Amino acid sequence: MSKVKEIQLEQLTAMRQASQAISQSLYQTLAGHLKTLTPLFSPRKVLGEFMESAYKEKVPGADRHFAKIEAHYKTLCQAPFAIPARLSTPLPNVANQPVIYPWCYPYPLGGDLILNVRSPVRWVLAYATAYDLTRLLADRLAGETPRADDVKILLLTSLTMAALIDLNTGLKELIEGLGFTLTVEQSELTGDLPLIVVAAPLGAFRPPDDLMKMVAQLSGRGSFEELVDSADVATLEHPLKGRLQALLDSDLNRA
Repeated sequence: MSKVKEIQLEQLTAMRQASQAISQSLYQTLAGHLKTLTPLFSPRKVLGEFMESAYKEKVPGADRHFAKIEAHYKTLCQAPFAIPARLSTPLPNVANQPVIYPWCYPYPLGGDLILNVRSPVRWVLAYATAYDLTRLLADRLAGETPRADDVKILLLTSLTMAALIDLNTGLKELIEGLGFTLTVEQSELTGDLPLIVVAAPLGAFRPPDDLMKMVAQLSGRGSFEELVDSADVATLEHPLKGRLQALLDSDLNRA
Protein backbone atom coordinates (compact mmCIF):
# COMPACT_ATOMS: atom_id res chain seq x y z
CA MET A 1 0.00 0.00 0.00
CA SER A 2 1.26 3.46 -0.87
CA LYS A 3 2.24 5.97 1.79
CA VAL A 4 0.12 8.96 2.79
CA LYS A 5 1.48 12.53 2.90
CA GLU A 6 -0.13 15.73 4.08
CA ILE A 7 -0.70 18.33 1.36
CA GLN A 8 -3.06 21.26 0.99
CA LEU A 9 -5.82 21.49 -1.60
CA GLU A 10 -4.17 24.52 -3.23
CA GLN A 11 -1.02 22.43 -3.84
CA LEU A 12 -2.86 19.63 -5.57
CA THR A 13 -3.20 21.02 -9.11
CA ALA A 14 0.50 21.78 -9.59
CA MET A 15 1.57 18.52 -7.95
CA ARG A 16 -0.84 16.56 -10.11
CA GLN A 17 0.44 18.21 -13.30
CA ALA A 18 4.05 17.48 -12.36
CA SER A 19 3.18 13.92 -11.41
CA GLN A 20 1.36 13.26 -14.67
CA ALA A 21 4.22 14.71 -16.73
CA ILE A 22 6.74 12.48 -14.94
CA SER A 23 4.49 9.45 -15.26
CA GLN A 24 4.03 10.00 -19.00
CA SER A 25 7.79 10.36 -19.51
CA LEU A 26 8.46 7.14 -17.61
CA TYR A 27 5.70 5.34 -19.50
CA GLN A 28 7.10 6.38 -22.88
CA THR A 29 10.59 5.27 -21.87
CA LEU A 30 9.40 1.89 -20.63
CA ALA A 31 7.11 1.35 -23.63
CA GLY A 32 10.06 2.06 -25.93
CA HIS A 33 12.17 -0.52 -24.15
CA LEU A 34 9.40 -3.11 -24.45
CA LYS A 35 9.06 -2.46 -28.18
CA THR A 36 12.76 -3.26 -28.60
CA LEU A 37 12.45 -6.39 -26.45
CA THR A 38 9.23 -7.66 -28.10
CA PRO A 39 10.83 -10.72 -29.80
CA LEU A 40 11.77 -12.05 -26.35
CA PHE A 41 8.12 -12.10 -25.25
CA SER A 42 6.87 -14.65 -27.79
CA PRO A 43 4.03 -16.57 -26.06
CA ARG A 44 4.81 -19.56 -28.26
CA LYS A 45 7.89 -20.14 -26.08
CA VAL A 46 5.44 -21.09 -23.33
CA LEU A 47 2.36 -22.47 -25.09
CA GLY A 48 4.02 -24.04 -28.14
CA GLU A 49 1.73 -26.26 -30.18
CA PHE A 50 -1.11 -25.75 -27.67
CA MET A 51 -1.74 -22.29 -29.18
CA GLU A 52 -3.09 -21.50 -32.64
CA SER A 53 -0.15 -20.60 -34.82
CA ALA A 54 1.20 -20.88 -38.34
CA TYR A 55 4.17 -22.75 -36.84
CA LYS A 56 3.56 -26.43 -36.14
CA GLU A 57 6.86 -27.44 -34.58
CA LYS A 58 6.69 -28.68 -31.02
CA VAL A 59 8.27 -26.56 -28.31
CA PRO A 60 10.23 -28.47 -25.65
CA GLY A 61 8.45 -28.29 -22.31
CA ALA A 62 5.22 -26.81 -23.73
CA ASP A 63 3.19 -29.74 -22.39
CA ARG A 64 4.38 -29.04 -18.84
CA HIS A 65 3.82 -25.31 -19.19
CA PHE A 66 0.32 -25.80 -20.57
CA ALA A 67 -0.63 -28.30 -17.85
CA LYS A 68 0.44 -25.84 -15.16
CA ILE A 69 -1.41 -22.94 -16.78
CA GLU A 70 -4.52 -25.04 -17.29
CA ALA A 71 -4.65 -26.14 -13.64
CA HIS A 72 -4.21 -22.57 -12.40
CA TYR A 73 -6.75 -21.30 -14.90
CA LYS A 74 -9.43 -23.76 -13.76
CA THR A 75 -8.87 -22.83 -10.12
CA LEU A 76 -9.30 -19.12 -10.91
CA CYS A 77 -12.45 -19.78 -12.91
CA GLN A 78 -13.98 -21.34 -9.79
CA ALA A 79 -12.89 -18.52 -7.47
CA PRO A 80 -13.02 -15.60 -7.55
CA PHE A 81 -14.67 -15.46 -10.98
CA ALA A 82 -17.28 -18.23 -10.94
CA ILE A 83 -17.23 -18.77 -14.72
CA PRO A 84 -17.12 -21.93 -16.85
CA ALA A 85 -13.65 -23.43 -16.72
CA ARG A 86 -13.54 -25.34 -20.00
CA LEU A 87 -10.30 -24.67 -21.89
CA SER A 88 -10.12 -26.09 -25.41
CA THR A 89 -6.97 -26.55 -27.44
CA PRO A 90 -5.52 -25.17 -29.54
CA LEU A 91 -5.85 -22.02 -27.50
CA PRO A 92 -6.69 -18.74 -29.27
CA ASN A 93 -3.57 -17.06 -30.57
CA VAL A 94 -1.94 -14.74 -28.04
CA ALA A 95 -0.47 -11.84 -30.00
CA ASN A 96 3.14 -11.06 -29.17
CA GLN A 97 2.39 -7.48 -28.21
CA PRO A 98 3.65 -6.68 -24.70
CA VAL A 99 2.01 -3.59 -23.24
CA ILE A 100 1.87 -1.79 -19.91
CA TYR A 101 -1.11 -0.21 -18.22
CA PRO A 102 -1.34 1.49 -14.83
CA TRP A 103 -1.46 -0.60 -11.70
CA CYS A 104 -4.71 0.27 -9.95
CA TYR A 105 -6.56 -0.82 -6.84
CA PRO A 106 -9.86 -0.13 -5.07
CA TYR A 107 -9.60 2.17 -2.06
CA PRO A 108 -12.56 2.55 0.35
CA LEU A 109 -13.21 6.05 1.67
CA GLY A 110 -16.03 5.20 4.01
CA GLY A 111 -19.68 4.58 3.37
CA ASP A 112 -20.34 3.43 -0.17
CA LEU A 113 -17.52 5.45 -1.73
CA ILE A 114 -14.74 3.33 -3.23
CA LEU A 115 -12.18 4.99 -5.45
CA ASN A 116 -10.32 3.42 -8.34
CA VAL A 117 -6.77 4.52 -7.44
CA ARG A 118 -4.04 4.44 -10.08
CA SER A 119 -0.30 4.54 -9.63
CA PRO A 120 1.80 6.96 -11.72
CA VAL A 121 4.97 4.90 -11.28
CA ARG A 122 3.83 1.26 -11.43
CA TRP A 123 2.42 -0.64 -14.40
CA VAL A 124 1.10 -4.12 -15.16
CA LEU A 125 3.07 -5.85 -17.90
CA ALA A 126 0.75 -7.93 -20.06
CA TYR A 127 -0.09 -9.07 -23.56
CA ALA A 128 -2.40 -6.61 -25.33
CA THR A 129 -6.08 -7.52 -24.94
CA ALA A 130 -9.28 -5.57 -25.34
CA TYR A 131 -10.13 -6.25 -21.69
CA ASP A 132 -7.55 -5.73 -18.94
CA LEU A 133 -7.24 -5.30 -15.18
CA THR A 134 -8.09 -1.58 -15.39
CA ARG A 135 -11.41 -2.30 -17.09
CA LEU A 136 -12.14 -5.18 -14.72
CA LEU A 137 -11.75 -2.86 -11.72
CA ALA A 138 -13.95 -0.22 -13.36
CA ASP A 139 -16.65 -2.84 -14.01
CA ARG A 140 -16.49 -4.16 -10.45
CA LEU A 141 -16.75 -0.67 -8.95
CA ALA A 142 -19.71 0.07 -11.23
CA GLY A 143 -21.42 -3.12 -10.10
CA GLU A 144 -21.26 -4.62 -13.58
CA THR A 145 -20.51 -8.25 -14.38
CA PRO A 146 -17.83 -8.66 -17.06
CA ARG A 147 -18.35 -11.09 -19.92
CA ALA A 148 -17.00 -14.55 -19.17
CA ASP A 149 -15.13 -14.63 -22.48
CA ASP A 150 -13.35 -11.37 -21.63
CA VAL A 151 -12.31 -12.69 -18.23
CA LYS A 152 -11.07 -15.96 -19.75
CA ILE A 153 -8.77 -14.11 -22.15
CA LEU A 154 -7.48 -11.93 -19.31
CA LEU A 155 -6.71 -15.03 -17.23
CA LEU A 156 -5.04 -16.91 -20.06
CA THR A 157 -2.81 -14.06 -21.21
CA SER A 158 -1.84 -13.10 -17.65
CA LEU A 159 -0.88 -16.68 -16.79
CA THR A 160 1.11 -16.95 -20.01
CA MET A 161 3.03 -13.75 -19.29
CA ALA A 162 3.77 -14.90 -15.72
CA ALA A 163 5.01 -18.25 -17.02
CA LEU A 164 7.25 -16.55 -19.59
CA ILE A 165 8.85 -14.28 -16.97
CA ASP A 166 9.36 -17.27 -14.67
CA LEU A 167 11.07 -19.22 -17.45
CA ASN A 168 13.15 -16.37 -18.84
CA THR A 169 15.14 -14.93 -15.94
CA GLY A 170 17.36 -13.11 -18.44
CA LEU A 171 14.39 -11.02 -19.59
CA LYS A 172 13.72 -9.95 -16.01
CA GLU A 173 17.38 -9.02 -15.60
CA LEU A 174 17.27 -6.96 -18.81
CA ILE A 175 14.30 -4.92 -17.61
CA GLU A 176 15.85 -4.39 -14.20
CA GLY A 177 19.12 -3.41 -15.87
CA LEU A 178 17.20 -0.55 -17.50
CA GLY A 179 16.42 0.87 -14.06
CA PHE A 180 12.99 -0.62 -13.38
CA THR A 181 12.01 -3.33 -10.92
CA LEU A 182 9.85 -6.31 -11.83
CA THR A 183 7.76 -8.24 -9.32
CA VAL A 184 4.90 -10.73 -9.32
CA GLU A 185 1.92 -9.38 -7.40
CA GLN A 186 -1.77 -10.07 -6.87
CA SER A 187 -4.89 -7.94 -6.79
CA GLU A 188 -7.81 -8.48 -4.45
CA LEU A 189 -9.98 -8.42 -7.58
CA THR A 190 -8.28 -11.37 -9.24
CA GLY A 191 -7.45 -13.75 -6.40
CA ASP A 192 -4.14 -15.54 -6.84
CA LEU A 193 -3.74 -14.57 -10.50
CA PRO A 194 -0.06 -13.60 -10.91
CA LEU A 195 0.32 -10.08 -12.28
CA ILE A 196 3.68 -8.82 -13.51
CA VAL A 197 4.25 -5.33 -12.09
CA VAL A 198 6.99 -3.08 -13.44
CA ALA A 199 7.92 -0.15 -11.19
CA ALA A 200 9.99 2.97 -11.76
CA PRO A 201 12.62 3.84 -9.14
CA LEU A 202 10.30 6.47 -7.64
CA GLY A 203 7.72 6.42 -4.90
CA ALA A 204 4.17 7.77 -4.98
CA PHE A 205 1.72 8.73 -2.29
CA ARG A 206 -1.91 9.47 -1.55
CA PRO A 207 -3.05 12.63 0.18
CA PRO A 208 -5.21 12.22 3.31
CA ASP A 209 -8.59 10.57 2.83
CA ASP A 210 -10.59 13.73 3.44
CA LEU A 211 -8.80 15.52 0.60
CA MET A 212 -9.25 12.57 -1.76
CA LYS A 213 -12.95 12.45 -0.87
CA MET A 214 -13.34 16.18 -1.51
CA VAL A 215 -11.64 15.92 -4.90
CA ALA A 216 -13.75 12.90 -5.90
CA GLN A 217 -16.96 14.70 -4.94
CA LEU A 218 -15.97 17.88 -6.79
CA SER A 219 -14.92 16.03 -9.94
CA GLY A 220 -17.81 13.59 -9.95
CA ARG A 221 -15.40 10.80 -10.87
CA GLY A 222 -14.77 7.63 -8.90
CA SER A 223 -11.05 7.62 -9.59
CA PHE A 224 -7.89 9.18 -8.21
CA GLU A 225 -4.25 9.07 -9.26
CA GLU A 226 -1.46 8.96 -6.71
CA LEU A 227 1.17 11.68 -6.80
CA VAL A 228 4.86 11.19 -7.55
CA ASP A 229 6.96 11.94 -4.49
CA SER A 230 9.17 14.89 -5.47
CA ALA A 231 11.67 14.01 -2.73
CA ASP A 232 12.43 10.77 -4.56
CA VAL A 233 13.23 12.65 -7.78
CA ALA A 234 15.85 14.71 -5.97
CA THR A 235 17.67 11.61 -4.71
CA LEU A 236 17.17 9.51 -7.83
CA GLU A 237 20.22 7.73 -9.26
CA HIS A 238 19.10 7.06 -12.80
CA PRO A 239 19.89 8.42 -16.30
CA LEU A 240 16.37 9.87 -16.43
CA LYS A 241 16.89 12.07 -13.36
CA GLY A 242 17.68 15.27 -15.30
CA ARG A 243 14.59 14.98 -17.49
CA LEU A 244 12.26 14.12 -14.60
CA GLN A 245 13.62 16.91 -12.40
CA ALA A 246 13.07 19.42 -15.22
CA LEU A 247 9.45 18.28 -15.61
CA LEU A 248 8.91 18.54 -11.87
CA ASP A 249 10.44 22.01 -11.61
CA SER A 250 8.54 23.29 -14.64
CA ASP A 251 5.09 22.38 -13.32
CA LEU A 252 5.70 23.34 -9.71
CA ASN A 253 7.23 26.68 -10.67
CA ARG A 254 4.14 27.59 -12.69
CA ALA A 255 1.93 27.12 -9.65
